[in-house]
Amino acid sequence: MASDFGNIEEALNTLSDAVDSLKTALSTDSEAPVEEPVTEETAVPEETPADSSDEEEDPFKKGLTAMETNAIPTALTASNGGSAKVTSFEQGVALIASAAKSRNRALIEAINDAGLAGEQNMFAALANVTNADSVGSSQATWLGEAWMQKAYQRKYAPLLTSGTLTGWKMEGWKFVQGPLVDDYAGFPAQVPTRTVSVETFSTEAQRLAGGNSIDRKFKDFNDTEFLNAYYRAQIEEYARKSDQKALLHIVTNAASVVAGTVPTGVSATAAAIVDGALQIISDDLATPSAAIVPVSMYRELLLSRNDDSLQYLSSALGLEGGSLAGFNIIPSADVAAVHVISKPSAVFYELAGTPVRAEVETPVNGGFDTAIFGYYASVQLDARGIVRVDAPVVP
Repeated sequence: MASDFGNIEEALNTLSDAVDSLKTALSTDSEAPVEEPVTEETAVPEETPADSSDEEEDPFKKGLTAMETNAIPTALTASNGGSAKVTSFEQGVALIASAAKSRNRALIEAINDAGLAGEQNMFAALANVTNADSVGSSQATWLGEAWMQKAYQRKYAPLLTSGTLTGWKMEGWKFVQGPLVDDYAGFPAQVPTRTVSVETFSTEAQRLAGGNSIDRKFKDFNDTEFLNAYYRAQIEEYARKSDQKALLHIVTNAASVVAGTVPTGVSATAAAIVDGALQIISDDLATPSAAIVPVSMYRELLLSRNDDSLQYLSSALGLEGGSLAGFNIIPSADVAAVHVISKPSAVFYELAGTPVRAEVETPVNGGFDTAIFGYYASVQLDARGIVRVDAPVVP
C-alpha cells in the first residue's frame, strides 16, 4: 500500500516539474526571436548517450524514450475531439517532460491543442483512494453494551405474602372448620360447640436454573464489563421467571365471580374490580389489597372521563381516607380477566439469597462453567382470597 502512495507522489512531483518547465518554455518561445537555421558548419555535435546501465531507472523511461525524437507523437496528431488520444497518466507526463526538455515548439503546441497541459485533464487520470485501499488512523468509538434496558422489577410476587424457605420440603396444616364461640345461657347449660376439623398439606420447593460455559479469556484479561453484564442479565432473568411463577399461582387458585351490572357513568373496569373486592370482603377476609387488570381494560379505566368512577372505586373498597392508597392496580398482558387478591391469603416462599451462584473451572476446555439456582414454593392459605371476575354469560 505504501509503495502505491510513493508512486503517486513521485508522479505528481514529476508532473509539477514538467508543467513548470513547459510554462517556461512556452513563455520563452513566445518572447524569443525566430532562430536562424543551423548551418552544417555551425551544427552542434550530438552528445554521446551515456550507458543506460549506469543511469537510475526512470519511472517514465518508456514514455520519455519514445518522445526523444522531434516528431510529434501520433497520439497528438488528431484534434482534442479525435479518436487518437493519450491513454495513460505516465504517457501524458512523458510527453510534457519531453517537450520541456527538447523545447520542440511544434510538440508544445500539439500538447496544448490536445488539452494535456491542463490541470483537470492530468489529474483526472489519478485513481481514487478508498477505505479498502488504505489504513485509517482514526480509532472506532467504543460504545460498550449497546442496549441496557431497564432492569425488570417483579410485579406479581409482591402481591403475595413473602416467605423464606428453610428446607426443600414443607409440611403444615390449616383449619377446615375452626372452633365456635357463641351466646351462652349460663350454668348448667352446655357451652356452644361444633366439630373442629383440620387438613394437612405438604409441598416441595420448585427450582429455576440457568448457566453457560464461558471462555476463560474473559477472566484472564479481566473483562469485567462483559462478566458483570452477564451476571446482571442472569439475575434479571431469574426475577422475570420467578415473577411468572407467582402469577401462575394467582391464576390457578382464583375462584370465579360473575360481574354485576355496571352503573351508568361508571367504568366497566372499575365495576369489575369492585365486584371482585366485594366477594373477598363478604367472605370475612382481610381487605383486598390488589387487582391485576388486562391491558385493554386498564386503558378503558384510564381513559374514563367521569371522575365518579374513581370515587366509586375508592368508596366501594372501603379504603382509608376514601383513596386508592395501599391498593395496587397492576396492568398485565398475561391475564384475560380482572383478578382481585387479598395478600394474606397466599404465601410465596423463596430460599434466602436466591438466586444462588455456582462456578467451576474447566481447564481442559479452557473455560469455566457458571450457573444460578433458585428455589421457590407457593401455598394458598385460604381459597377465598383470590377471585377472578368473569363477564356474565349472555343467553
